[in-house]
Amino acid sequence: MIIGDEDIRSIAEKLGCTFADEHRKFLSATASCNLHACPGSGKTTLLVAKLAILARKWPWSDRGILVLSHTNVARREVEQRLANEPAGARLLGYPHFVGTIQAFVDRFLALPYLRDNGEVAPRIDDDLFATRASGLFLSGWGWRNCKTARNFLRHRHDGGRSLVESLHYTGPTLAVGPASLPKAETASGRELRRLKDVVSKEGIFRFADMFAFATAALAERPYLREAVRHRFPWVFVDEMQDTSHQQAALLDGIFGGAPVVFHKIGDQNQSIFAESTMDTEQATLSWSDSIDLPQSQRLAPKLAALVSSLAVVHPQKLVGNGSRQDRAHTVFLFDDASISGVLPAFGTLIVEQWGDPLPPGFVAKAVGFRRKPTKGSSIPGSLGDYWAGFVPAPSEERAPRTTLLAALCHARQLASAHGEFHGAHRLVFEALARMVELHEGSANGRVTRRTLLSRCEERTLDENMVRALISDLLRTDCTRTSTEWAKVTDSARAVLQSGARANSAVAQYIGWEESSQGPQNAATATAFVYRSGNVAVEIEMATIHAVKGETHDATLVLETQFYEHDVRLAMPLLAGGTVPEKKTRFIEQMKRLYVGCTRPKELLCIAVHKSHLGDGDVEALRKQGWVIQTVPGSSERAEAGSGAGA
Repeated sequence: MIIGDEDIRSIAEKLGCTFADEHRKFLSATASCNLHACPGSGKTTLLVAKLAILARKWPWSDRGILVLSHTNVARREVEQRLANEPAGARLLGYPHFVGTIQAFVDRFLALPYLRDNGEVAPRIDDDLFATRASGLFLSGWGWRNCKTARNFLRHRHDGGRSLVESLHYTGPTLAVGPASLPKAETASGRELRRLKDVVSKEGIFRFADMFAFATAALAERPYLREAVRHRFPWVFVDEMQDTSHQQAALLDGIFGGAPVVFHKIGDQNQSIFAESTMDTEQATLSWSDSIDLPQSQRLAPKLAALVSSLAVVHPQKLVGNGSRQDRAHTVFLFDDASISGVLPAFGTLIVEQWGDPLPPGFVAKAVGFRRKPTKGSSIPGSLGDYWAGFVPAPSEERAPRTTLLAALCHARQLASAHGEFHGAHRLVFEALARMVELHEGSANGRVTRRTLLSRCEERTLDENMVRALISDLLRTDCTRTSTEWAKVTDSARAVLQSGARANSAVAQYIGWEESSQGPQNAATATAFVYRSGNVAVEIEMATIHAVKGETHDATLVLETQFYEHDVRLAMPLLAGGTVPEKKTRFIEQMKRLYVGCTRPKELLCIAVHKSHLGDGDVEALRKQGWVIQTVPGSSERAEAGSGAGA
């Protein structure tokens, strides 16, 4: 297959974009290569363009293109953009496959292996496995069959429950992990192996098990590797930097060095979701043959130069977008007494730089690594140190156990914010468990989501009805009026309490609250609002992980502490110094800061404690082009009459 200038010109015209020489090199490549794409380089557009070109020229009806991503969100973005191009839409069906790495492993390797071994209806669910495994371990069965392991693990903070819940197969021999498990030849190791096998015989598996089954299938059936290669002669892996060691080894084992065109796409400098123990040197070497995309359409020119120093894994001199305007990129210096003035100082600078009114759709965010302080941390430990009113946005954590309505609003906000129902489903399930706990009183102790899952297994609850109830709660607009809410709670009581009369505790828990109508009023406070005259600047606070992939007009990166203060470590680099010894923790800190600092188009600000700068650092930062501003304390701000609110 040959991809020529006319193919590239045609797709560029169709997509309404232009391609530089580096883009054309990737688009025309018909041999394996890696694409190392800097933040804002148009990586997804380039991927879609190449896929559309291939779709137009694809010669086979029984062989396809394999496009792998890490998340369903990324998968949907590629699918949606392909669907807008007639030729590209052909890739959304047989013989092609667009999906997550997990979905590929399940469909083409693990599930066929399980079916060949007699397992026709496996249930792949980490929570279900955890419930069943810990239930057996703590039951009479566990007393009889895991006595040594129970004695061995009893001194752990949770009696070994977390280890039992994480049991998984690993490698082609289907050994049992995790690594902290007692050795396989010990009595405890043999007992836990038996526990894992018993739950597996019931058809209940963890997602990690699927990778072990895949490697076992490849080891036991040598022809399978060739079959997969034949089916997919062209393979793309997006966000390759976030693959785990296990995923990367599996994909390289199948497609690496084979007569397959294998394209790895990503940015090693942004690998903040991969294991922290990654061998940085090896990771860099694996990308040494990459096509570099240092041109960022997002970053203003001076901004691109300033953040390039943080690219420590794969050094890359970023080139900014000349159509962007560089603003006054500022380092804010604060101390314990003035930390609450950092956000107002950022708001003041935004008004000074953009004026009144702000452009439509203006986005300003303040980001940091730690949402919550770690034990023994000092100021600044987390995002909350900068604003006492900060309440983190919903995440996949335990739902509020105050009322059912509050929990539902929390869950629906999560679903709306992230486009995924998995976390929201967990939160509602937990809230319904609380309702059952209140109904039963103290007789049966604490009731959790896992308790309900166990009851579904034991058929004391109808699993289909429980899941249908959760789906209705999440998908129907039941929080608008007290009448609609009463219908929902009646259904919940019918499913979970067999329609029994609600006691006073349950009645209070499921009652209607006027103040909680709708998910928009869930108990969160993430937007600090700075006011000056007639202009109000909304500054959204979030973790760096939460904003990966986003584009802002202005970004403030806040120093937080995880073992060490991250911005403190970065100051020598931002001041023009050289990269110190690449220790793992330092590398991980720099990658997170690199992600945070490459979100804005025109204004980057960084907040650092005064005590974390050494002699000469301030002057060195100024020489690099940073504006240095000392944040005044609260009394000084009051005297100056600065206006700020939240």
